[in-house]
Amino acid sequence: MLDRRSRFRGKAVVILAAVILAVVVYAFLTIMELTPPEAEWTSSSEYLGREPSISITAADTGTGLRSVRVSVVSGKSSTEIFSKDFTGVEPPAGDFSIELTPDLKKLGIKEGEAVLTVEVKDLSLWRSGNTLMREYPVIVDTTPPRIELISRDHIVFVGGSEAVIFKVSPDTESAGVRIEDRLFQAYGGAFEDEDTQLALFSYPYDLKTGKSFFIEATDMAGNVAIRSLSVLVKAKEYRKRQIGLSDSFLESKIPELLGTAGIDATGDLLQDFFLVNKDLRTRNEALIASFMSSSTPEFLWDGRFLQMRNSSVEARFADFRTYKYKGKAVDKLYHLGVDLAAVRKSPIESANGGVVAFAGDMGIYGNTVILDHGFGLFTLYSHMSSIDVLGGDGVEKGQILGMSGSTGFAGGDHLHFGVFLHETPVLPLEWWDGRWIQNRIMRKIDDAR
Repeated sequence: MLDRRSRFRGKAVVILAAVILAVVVYAFLTIMELTPPEAEWTSSSEYLGREPSISITAADTGTGLRSVRVSVVSGKSSTEIFSKDFTGVEPPAGDFSIELTPDLKKLGIKEGEAVLTVEVKDLSLWRSGNTLMREYPVIVDTTPPRIELISRDHIVFVGGSEAVIFKVSPDTESAGVRIEDRLFQAYGGAFEDEDTQLALFSYPYDLKTGKSFFIEATDMAGNVAIRSLSVLVKAKEYRKRQIGLSDSFLESKIPELLGTAGIDATGDLLQDFFLVNKDLRTRNEALIASFMSSSTPEFLWDGRFLQMRNSSVEARFADFRTYKYKGKAVDKLYHLGVDLAAVRKSPIESANGGVVAFAGDMGIYGNTVILDHGFGLFTLYSHMSSIDVLGGDGVEKGQILGMSGSTGFAGGDHLHFGVFLHETPVLPLEWWDGRWIQNRIMRKIDDAR
């Protein structure tokens, strides 16, 4: 009996010792973790500008982080741009991320090839912490691009268009003309020298006068150069119009438009009108802008733009419309194109050469075609009854795009025609005028060649 108890106690002691040993070994291996931490620099460019955006992440799933240090090594010189010690943090930091924007020029870091180093240590007692060192080859560039203005005599009407030509340094990645929050992109395809850029720009119809223009250039390191652009802005008065809304018109249009857009009707005719004229319009205009966000960097157009044959202007660009329902003003907005009417189902011609950026249904605009004419210049054709072109098709000036109609939120057969500089609608009348195109656009280009 005693022997059995002794043997049992002996086994228990062995098991207990094994458990204690396992716990000790686990604790030892945890404290003496041998696996190094992780770290990463995320960037889409190898360039570091004057104040670069440097995103650093670090992580350790074992003992936790001890420290993170970031440096820029240029030649024999190493400059620390970030340091953080996590010792004493409870609970230990397992992961860490930071966005750094150091002023590299102020820190005295030289331009040229360099190495961005990220050093991360954990809290392991093994050799005072496992260390991970990441090295990323970079190019330090803290000098903004240069801008040299070439064209002169810049004159624009509110809502109208103008052109400017300027030269930038070879390291420039993008450039354009800025007014307030709008940037009109510049392109280099008009000249043999790719550093000579052309930008078509506008004084937007909805801005008060007195706003300033600037030429803006950004290099591959993100450095930005800004130069003031002198522009004579001429005021232009746009009409105010009143549009009456009848129950019969709303009942014939709103259910179809809301249903196609997947918007639930409220059952209240006026409230459903707001859903169309505000919510759906905003959605449609955002989609139109998305098809105009990029443009072919070459001229696809030549000479004046064509107005729809035998058409009369029924509504003008930037008419400020007040919508009235049962004699009461219920909504206000700008009409961002011209309405042209001829006979029912008239052929719609391409106003100039271009590429079809979009062809299909566009909600309140109905069947719509958008043409890219290059250098950020687009035309829009809406409310068509039929479309004869496809997205991506190249079209010639005068080519038939389809037939006029009353699709979308249109009260009768007509063409809604718009001209845009990227997402900004501009006065079509100028682009119908060959003399204006020659004097304001082509003369500047010819003088710069």
